[in-house]
Amino acid sequence: MLSLKDINVSFDQQQVLKDFSADFNENQTTVIVGPSGSGKSTLLRTINLLNYPTSGTLNLNQTSFVFPKQYPAKEVSHYRQNFGMVFQNFELFPHLSALGNVIEGPIQVLKQSKTAATEKAKVLLEQVGLAQKADSFPNELSGGQQQRVAIARALAMEPEFILYDEPTSALDPELEGEVLKVIKDLAKKRNSQIVVTHNLNFAKEIADHILFLEDGQVNYYGLAEGFFSSKNERIKNFTKKMMS
Repeated sequence: MLSLKDINVSFDQQQVLKDFSADFNENQTTVIVGPSGSGKSTLLRTINLLNYPTSGTLNLNQTSFVFPKQYPAKEVSHYRQNFGMVFQNFELFPHLSALGNVIEGPIQVLKQSKTAATEKAKVLLEQVGLAQKADSFPNELSGGQQQRVAIARALAMEPEFILYDEPTSALDPELEGEVLKVIKDLAKKRNSQIVVTHNLNFAKEIADHILFLEDGQVNYYGLAEGFFSSKNERIKNFTKKMMS
């Protein structure tokens, strides 16, 4: 289990996360929603320690970080191996093929042999529907295809959690559907996923839990059906606006 307790994050004296506390369960998909500027992406980056909390406690299994203590880079790097990050803009290596992008981490970080990494990468590319694009470079792929390669790359690192930061925000609706199908399939397979998205219709399909973040604080955290059937006026107004 991933647990955050009393996490605060500030940038330039502006507090973005305020005494944030939540537990994220393995083998479930948690979807983080909320208005623009509510701290959703900051939360995701903080989970992966790409943002450093100003205070609070972060726990994953037997690993614990208590902030504002500064931790050695090696310790932080080891912790980050528990997460696969899928960014808005793909972040693929332009000089590597789809296959090369997927095998790079396992070879360099996990110290897998090239043969083993390649064998697994081919399986993952097939899983995301891109077996035939293994030798294609990012500039030869559509945005949806690039994002699916990014998901395969994250899976190749065998993370405990996959983190998605608005994974379809840079895509048009047709290409968005390709990526959402892959995430939905992973949810059905009970992969551990934390997804930041503005697409509430999609969230309703895949989420075990919904975390509604507003002004850096938790407005709702619980079962997805409880969120979408909530009588809370703020939540009702938000879902009506976002799903209309």
